[in-house]
Amino acid sequence: MNLTSNRLLHETFCYAAKRGRVELIHALMKEDIDVDKTDCEGYTPLMLSAQNGQTKCILELVKARTALDKQSPAGYTALMFACTNGHEQCAFELIKAGADIEKPDNQGFTTLISCCQNGNEQCVLELIKAGATVDKHGPQDFTALMFACSIGHEQCALALIKAGAAVDAQLPNGFTALLLACQNGHEQCALALIKVGAAVDATEKDGYTALMFACQDGHEQCALALIKAGAALDVAQAQGGTALMIACQNGHEQCALELIKAGAAVDKQGPQDCTALMFACSNGHEQCARALIEAKANLETTQNQGFTALMFSCQNGHERCALELIKAGADVNINRLGFGPPMLALLDDAARQRHTCRECEGAKRQKVRQVM
Repeated sequence: MNLTSNRLLHETFCYAAKRGRVELIHALMKEDIDVDKTDCEGYTPLMLSAQNGQTKCILELVKARTALDKQSPAGYTALMFACTNGHEQCAFELIKAGADIEKPDNQGFTTLISCCQNGNEQCVLELIKAGATVDKHGPQDFTALMFACSIGHEQCALALIKAGAAVDAQLPNGFTALLLACQNGHEQCALALIKVGAAVDATEKDGYTALMFACQDGHEQCALALIKAGAALDVAQAQGGTALMIACQNGHEQCALELIKAGAAVDKQGPQDCTALMFACSNGHEQCARALIEAKANLETTQNQGFTALMFSCQNGHERCALELIKAGADVNINRLGFGPPMLALLDDAARQRHTCRECEGAKRQKVRQVM
C-alpha cells in the first residue's frame, strides 16, 4: 500500500469517527489501520468521536484498544472533549474504559474544572462518581467550585458542595468561591455556599468582603442574602470604605436601602473622613442621598479638608443632590470657592428664602405680642 493510499484511508477513518459511521470504521479496521494516528490538527479518531458525541464509534475504538489518554496539541484528551461539549454518554463510556480523569491540559485545566467552567452538570456528576478530586487547583489556582460560582453554574456548584468541596478555599489574593459568586451577582450560588456555612465575612487582599463586592456592582439579591446570613455591615476595607459607602459611591440605591434597613452606620467616616452621604452627593446619586437623609444622616459632618456633603454636591455640579440637602436643612452658608454660577445661584436663592422665612416668622411673633 502506497503513502497516498495510507493517507486517504486515515482521512476516511477520521471522517467516519467524527460522523458516527460505525460500519465504515469496521471496514477500515480490516485494513490494519493505525487507530491512534492523528489528523492534520493533531486529533486522534477517538478525540473526534468524543468531541462530536459519537458514542458507538467510541465503543468500537475502545474495543480496538485505542489510546484513551493521548492528548491534542492543547493537551485535551478524548474525555475532556466529551465533557466540555456535554456528551455525557461518551464521557461515561470513556470513564468506564479507564480514561484518566485527573490528567490536566496544557493550561492546567482538569476535566472536572473544564466541566464546571462550561456548566456541564451531568458530566460533573459522572466525574465525581468516578472519584475525581473535587478540590484540585487549576489555572490561577482556581478550584472547580470557584469556576462554577464565578460563572454562575449553580447545579455544578451544588454537586461539588455535596461531594465535599472546600467552600472556603482561597486563591493567593484571598478570593473564595463566595466572594467570586457575589462579585459576579450569582445569587443562587451564593445561597448554596451560605447554606453550608461558607464564611460570609472572608476578605480578599484589599479587605473587601462578599457584601462589599455585591454592593459595588449593585447585586442586591446577593447583598440581601449576605445580610440575612449575618454579614458584618460596618467592617471597612483597607482604605476605610464600608459596604454602605461603596453602594452609595456607585449609586446602588437598593443595596443602600437594605443596608440602612439592617442597621448600617450611616454616619461612619471612611477614606479621607468621608461619609456615605458625601460619596453619594459627590457622585450625583440623588436616590442614595435621599435614602441617607431619610435615615437621619448628619448633613453637616466635615471630612479632613472641611468639606460637607453640600459642598461636594455644589463643587461637582450635582444640583438635585444639593436641593435634597437644602430641603433637609443643610447649612447654605459655606465656603463657595470653585462653585459654578448655577450652584452659586442655587445657594443664594436658598439663603434668601430662609432669610425671608425668618423675617415672616419674626413678623408673626411681633403681631402676636401686639395682640396680647
